[in-house]
Amino acid sequence: MRKKLVFFDLISTGHHLEYLYHISENYSLFKHADITFAVNHDFVSIYEDKFGRSVNKGIKINTLTEEESQIFSSKSGFKNYYFQYKKLRSILKLGEYDSCFIMDIYPISFFLSFSRLPCSLAGIYFIPIFKNTKDFSSKLKRSVLKCVIAKNKWNNIFVLNNPTTASILNKEYGVSIFKSLSDPILDLKKLKTIKEDSEVFKINFKNKISFLHFGSLADRKGTLEIIKSLNYLSPEILSNIHIILAGKASRDFENQIKTLIEEFNISNYISFYSGFLSYTEIDYLLTKCSYVLLPYKFSEMSSGIIGHSVNYNTPIISCDNGAIGDILVNYKVGIPIKPTAKDIAKVIRFLKTSDFIIDVELAKKYLQLNSDEEFVNTIIKSVCQ
Repeated sequence: MRKKLVFFDLISTGHHLEYLYHISENYSLFKHADITFAVNHDFVSIYEDKFGRSVNKGIKINTLTEEESQIFSSKSGFKNYYFQYKKLRSILKLGEYDSCFIMDIYPISFFLSFSRLPCSLAGIYFIPIFKNTKDFSSKLKRSVLKCVIAKNKWNNIFVLNNPTTASILNKEYGVSIFKSLSDPILDLKKLKTIKEDSEVFKINFKNKISFLHFGSLADRKGTLEIIKSLNYLSPEILSNIHIILAGKASRDFENQIKTLIEEFNISNYISFYSGFLSYTEIDYLLTKCSYVLLPYKFSEMSSGIIGHSVNYNTPIISCDNGAIGDILVNYKVGIPIKPTAKDIAKVIRFLKTSDFIIDVELAKKYLQLNSDEEFVNTIIKSVCQ
């Protein structure tokens, strides 16, 4: 008997879009399931523009109307989450689905804590909140999640690329629904290359050791620590390195970055590009840079950037604990450090005179374990077997 699955996600950027891409590209693996994407009004056009191809014709697409999309984008916070919850309920009532995959369960988790949806659920893009996180917001999220688990029927809640964390969460909540899911690597080299006019392509990488920090830029990503690290380097070291900060930042954080660069008088050593990067730009940066620098302060989750970097055989400098630390050590794809300005400066000094080379064979193993096929097969097993 064929299963009816719906993937619900009204966000059309970043990992949200990429995960639906992997499902579409591996649609042939869903031999016993019919799939619907419940997505935003502009999903199809963004998808085609981003990837240079169409969603698999076998997948049904259920989009918001243009009016609904405008209402959704006009709301923020709790009102936005309530809109998503109401839309999800209406979709599930009409579709008679066997299972619903909610790409990000936190926005509507409050409502799911006292409401039972009419099919089994799974969460994909899940960022865990641990007991040792003491702030009120985190405590509230843990309590709400406990109610959500009790109220609804869950096939799985997937934690990206981290079986250890999945085991800890199962023990904490007294369940067996948390599972590790491969963090699928998007092979940028296979995507359609689009010629663009971008300042990114004007970076001069010659004769300098370059450190690329890209993705969403934020304090928790260690962006400011990178800038501060240059204060600990001699003029000789600085003259031989180039830091590239590239990615989307909030207006306030963008101003913080610019202020700090100006205050430290280090604009000659840093290139800063604010905004979403196209895959063509990411491909260019990863092809040219020496190292990828990710001094994340929160290290329990994997990062899609790690997969991109490994796919280009570009060594990674990142945190020495959590899931990311384990990846760097176990697969020998980078250098683990403390995510502080002093430690960033220390590793830059080290790399001035020494090279780090990825273990190619272990890197291949990592790529295989986190392939798009592994990602899709795990999802299939959770509902179809």
